[in-house]
Order: sequence, then structure tokens, then C-alpha cells
Amino acid sequence: MAHTIGDRQRERRDADINREAISRQETAVREDLELAGKIVEVWNSRLAAGRELFFTPTIRAAVLAHAPVLTFACPACRVTGSADLRKLDRHPQTPLTSLIPSLSCQRCGPNPPFAKLTGLHEDPADNQPRDLYWEAQGIVRRARNAASRRQRDEG
Repeated sequence: MAHTIGDRQRERRDADINREAISRQETAVREDLELAGKIVEVWNSRLAAGRELFFTPTIRAAVLAHAPVLTFACPACRVTGSADLRKLDRHPQTPLTSLIPSLSCQRCGPNPPFAKLTGLHEDPADNQPRDLYWEAQGIVRRARNAASRRQRDEG
């Protein structure tokens, strides 16, 4: 009879053996979360002030910054709308400006003007306080578990 290690035992053993690597990964993820928040904040402020945009955040940056709701408006009829970026079937590295053609007003057809992006916002349904420490720990744990599952399935 073969003996197998449970997932929790495997996680504990992995955490004991790779404690320093896990700590470095969590620190890197925490820094990425902070940077994503700053990027979205700068982009929103430049957009609101009508200043030139030197860069565009990606869908992944918006989601990591907990600002997954993209608001936009039609310059012709002034209808406004919003899109939850977590529900779009797009690559996470897609820049937000590439979504403009698909967000353009359908009422102003046959040649509608391009939608004007107005900002990224938090989801009103997300009322949980943000804790970067626990968020980073969860991201690293999920990534490590997915990697170990892939190894187990391949072998």
C-alpha cells in the first residue's frame, strides 16, 4: 500500500523548506500591488485633469489596484457607461486604450465616435478593507499550489 502526502502536509513542508523564497515572492508581490495602485492613481489624476496620457495601465494593473471598473462616455450623445474588467475575456496585459473601439456607443451608429475613458474606480460591492500583506500571501500561495498541481499532473 502506497502512502501519499496530503495537500496541507505538502504545503507545510514546502513552506518550511522554501521559507526565504516564499518571503521574497510575497515581498515582490506586495511591491507590485503598491505600484499598480500608484499607476492607476496617476493615470486617473491625469485623465481627470485632461492632461496628456504618457502611458495606459493594463487590465491586470487595474485589477491588482482594486480598481476594476472602467468608466467611459460617448462624446456625441454623452451617454456614460462602465465595464467590469474582471468579466472581460481579454488577456490581462491588454492596455485599457485598446478597449475603446468595443466600448464605443452603438446608438450613434453607423460610424460612432470613439468612447472617451473617464477613469478606473473601485467596485462598490467590494467593501472589504485592503490588506496588502494577506493579499500578497494569497497570490503566492495560489501560484505555488498551481505549480505543484502542474508538476503532479505531468509526472
